[in-house]
Amino acid sequence: MNIEDEFNRALVAYIGLGVDIVPSLSRERVERLLGTTRAKDILPDLDMLLLEANSINIDWNQYSLNAAGDYVATSMQHRYPRLSPEALRAIAWKITYDWR
Repeated sequence: MNIEDEFNRALVAYIGLGVDIVPSLSRERVERLLGTTRAKDILPDLDMLLLEANSINIDWNQYSLNAAGDYVATSMQHRYPRLSPEALRAIAWKITYDWR
């Protein structure tokens, strides 16, 4: 697994897309995927990415909740073009859930 695939898979696992009913950050899922040592290395980057996504300014007069999630995913794709479509879906899912 190359580093980009590793990061994308870790992000999806961390958020719980395809596993949980609602987003829930799980260090344990990342540890199972990557091993404890590598998970400790990558988790701070995952947290920073999610903080950045959560800090994107949304004009709530312009966007519905779903459209805001799409906007955040598109913004993150422009900032980080190597994020996979699944990772972007996971980010949008987490952010829109947090905003409810």
